[in-house]
Amino acid sequence: MKKSNRIAAVVTAAISGFAMSASAAPIEVDPLVFCAYWKNVTSGANRFDEEATSYSELTVGVYPSPDSDVIFEGTGLPQSSNGSTTVVNASQPAITGGAPIEMDHAGPLSGAYSWGTYVTYADAIGDVAPELIDDFVQPWEVTVTNPDGPTSTSTSITTNALNPAAIPMLATDTKISGSGLNPTVSWKNNGPNDAVTVNLFRVIDDDANVIRQVHRQQIDGTRDSFVIPSEFSGTPIIAEGETEFDPADQALTFGEQYVLLISAQEISPDGTVLEGVARTWFEFTAVEDNGLGDAAIYIPTVSIDPETGGKVFEFDIEVTAGEEILIDPEVAVGYTYETGVGDPNFSTVRLPSLSGADGFYDLVLFDGKGKPFDTLIDIMAGEVFDFRTQLSAFGVGAEGISKFRILGIEAEALLDPSDPQAFVTGLTFVSDGRFTGTQTPIAAPVAVSEPSTIALLALALLGMASVRSRRH
Repeated sequence: MKKSNRIAAVVTAAISGFAMSASAAPIEVDPLVFCAYWKNVTSGANRFDEEATSYSELTVGVYPSPDSDVIFEGTGLPQSSNGSTTVVNASQPAITGGAPIEMDHAGPLSGAYSWGTYVTYADAIGDVAPELIDDFVQPWEVTVTNPDGPTSTSTSITTNALNPAAIPMLATDTKISGSGLNPTVSWKNNGPNDAVTVNLFRVIDDDANVIRQVHRQQIDGTRDSFVIPSEFSGTPIIAEGETEFDPADQALTFGEQYVLLISAQEISPDGTVLEGVARTWFEFTAVEDNGLGDAAIYIPTVSIDPETGGKVFEFDIEVTAGEEILIDPEVAVGYTYETGVGDPNFSTVRLPSLSGADGFYDLVLFDGKGKPFDTLIDIMAGEVFDFRTQLSAFGVGAEGISKFRILGIEAEALLDPSDPQAFVTGLTFVSDGRFTGTQTPIAAPVAVSEPSTIALLALALLGMASVRSRRH
């Protein structure tokens, strides 16, 4: 996705849904700048933004804008009539050569804001040659023009200089605990941060990766947990063609998909300028009862595989040898589990018991060329399957394995494929370290090689050759 489409894609369909007020007629408004930040941005992997990346971003909040022509209730600002003619230009000696460029209109930051956001992007500070940094960090000159302003047609502002040291760290080890409508989300704060903003979005169109912001709350930069509130902060939205507010936009709703964006921030010493932000995206579904009580379940970031177009669930979790963690992406007919580069190998796996299923899963391994083959081994739901001891006939020992696949999640289980909390998997690792691996869902049956002679011999040695036959 191009950076210019970043925010617009996130809030697609939000503007047209806001209710109009009949209390006052729209008015012409003089151009104003509410905020202008020249900042460093680090973005974690997700399916709504680009792949994990770093860049520098100029963000300008402007009124009037196309947004303030339609979004205004609850903001304390009047509805404008001339926002569609607003133009924002910016210039900077090193990046634009001193010539003004027109900034992209990227939509509102959230439903609670009636001013528009305009952005432009540049290289990450870390990619700039040292001899060019002094020019690269210089402030921008921003001019907002609106020919229909009643008393003034333009206004200008000079931004802050970019602070090369203001580069916050992404949140990691994010987990959710507790069922119900007020679960607790916690994460590893890799600060120090000056502030953390928790943003909550509701998934509007899962296939098209469209989300709508429903809650935004700033908390202290030292915080590492957040209880999802009973009532969201965003201005409620009446969807096009509907006559009532959607309850899922006002409070957590069972069965709905949500996206949590944790933004770690560095702010200037005087508290007036946002100098750096690190955005980490996580996804979860509100569940009434996951059967795990207050057990903490690690939730993934979700990106898109550029080759298949399918989802990939990515984790960044500190692990301890032999200590089980619970991971929880969405359900398909199977999953491929793989560790990241330098991660400790998998030691054991524990798979859930599903209503309507027979309680057995098929284990697939990968040969030296990366080709999957059916082991003919079934893993029973709830069983702790130890790769180190139960795959000895396949040459697996104390080192564990770095990749495996689970198949056999049956359609009869009637699992919602969009529910990321319906297939909780327990994993342990052979040593301490970080799990930065992936869990890739398989949404349809895939080709798996028939068991090789070696595999059949291994099963015979294990006394398990007849196990799979009872399933067919």
